[in-house]
Amino acid sequence: MNRRAALEPICTHSWKWFDVGSGKWCTYAQPNNKTIDDAFWAGDSNVRIQHSRKKYVITFGTMMQVRHIP
Repeated sequence: MNRRAALEPICTHSWKWFDVGSGKWCTYAQPNNKTIDDAFWAGDSNVRIQHSRKKYVITFGTMMQVRHIP
């Protein structure tokens, strides 16, 4: 069974990140949210996004976001 297909009807398609400083979940800006959502539903294992000048890699298998430093 394709797990993504089974999840799609019940998912909100709103991705969030946890701010350790405030202890709250924060939503991604709309362009990044769409990039993340499209990559997830396409079956990609990870996706790269940029916020301000900072670049991040989100790995779906572990649901972790890491700042990418070239």
